[in-house]
Amino acid sequence: MSKRCGENSCNLGAAIKFRRCDDDGLYTFEQRGNTETLHGLIRTVEDLNRQQSTTNTLLDLLNSVRSMAEVQTEPLPKSLLDIGSNSLLDSDSNSQQVGWWTDSHSFNPSEPNFGLSEAAIESIVREGGSVGGYTVVPRRRFNGLEIRHRINMRVITAPDLAAYAIFLHDIMSEIVSFSRLLAGDGGLINITLRGPSLPSDVNAVLSPDNVYDLHIFTQQLENIMQSNSDVRADECLDLNVSIALGKHGGAYRKIRDLVHNEVIVRNRMNLFCPNNISNNLCFAICLSHFLQPHSPCSELESLAASLQKTAGYSVQQKIGFNDITRFERLLHVKIVVFHRTCSGLLEHFTNNDEPHNKTVFLYLHNEHYFLIKNLKAFIGTPYVCEYCYHCFTSRRDHRCKYVCDVCNAPDCHKYVGKTRQCHDCLRYCRSAYC
Repeated sequence: MSKRCGENSCNLGAAIKFRRCDDDGLYTFEQRGNTETLHGLIRTVEDLNRQQSTTNTLLDLLNSVRSMAEVQTEPLPKSLLDIGSNSLLDSDSNSQQVGWWTDSHSFNPSEPNFGLSEAAIESIVREGGSVGGYTVVPRRRFNGLEIRHRINMRVITAPDLAAYAIFLHDIMSEIVSFSRLLAGDGGLINITLRGPSLPSDVNAVLSPDNVYDLHIFTQQLENIMQSNSDVRADECLDLNVSIALGKHGGAYRKIRDLVHNEVIVRNRMNLFCPNNISNNLCFAICLSHFLQPHSPCSELESLAASLQKTAGYSVQQKIGFNDITRFERLLHVKIVVFHRTCSGLLEHFTNNDEPHNKTVFLYLHNEHYFLIKNLKAFIGTPYVCEYCYHCFTSRRDHRCKYVCDVCNAPDCHKYVGKTRQCHDCLRYCRSAYC
């Protein structure tokens, strides 16, 4: 009898075997054997004549084996796979969490912003983490993010190809929406789908230029699924998303990280540098280039000399902050001058806070004026308020006299009223218009 038990235990080991899938550290179940092997084990356990102390243990084993035999008709026991969850294959990837944010209960794709608060979104972007089956890894040196997700094809019970296409389309639509939530405005999204059965990676780049059209990715996926290649239903597909944040934000080199003598050299692409040696027309040359950007440099100096004489100054006279008002009235523009203090802080000078459709941005460095062509790239921040010129990394974090972070309407500051609380979002609005 003991020899028979040993033989059946070996058969059980051969019947259900664990196999490591590639090098991703996840286990898949490979069913080897048939129903007769399990029924043979049941009969063996029933024939055992053990002492009363081992009865409960044998009964538990008998019930477990019977439950496995009932579902033996399928290639994979359904009891080993929880269809309600993302998949058993995702358990290992979810355990490898990055960052502190691991609360998956607040993740709901049917709610606005996936049920995540603004603080949670900022923390995920900054520190990374695992939420809703997605693992977010920040790439600070490259000003980007990486999102990892594993798709389990076993959750699809329908045998037709349309079920797989619909399932993958829903997954892709969700990952694109989640990526856009983390990327913000102007983010560049690169989606890659790979698997053991795919002959090559399915790759697509979504950006504001193509309006984040998901059809670009699904079309490539359909071409592979309609070819001679097969996607096994018992496999897992790896979905990687690389996000480039602030493609047009210029948040790669912050001006506060540069020493005083490196500001011009490192930001020359974002500046117009007047080359006047024999006079002090740098201020007027910058204004002339702003008004006539296509004029050659040989003509700008003559235009600047005429402009400075019209304002009542000679070509050798330096223009200070007190003289800016005269040029603003003459040209009907608003002039904002940025400069650095002795401690390295960036400050700005302006005569009024009212918004103007023609605003000239200048940088004063060693008594020489430079015209700023790209303010966000020059300062090194994704966003600069066009009213108060405050730098920030997220629009949700800024609020000033002319910018409302509740309604985000550009004309909200024009409607002055009594502050009231919204019954829907419970936030305090500036007026009834807000």
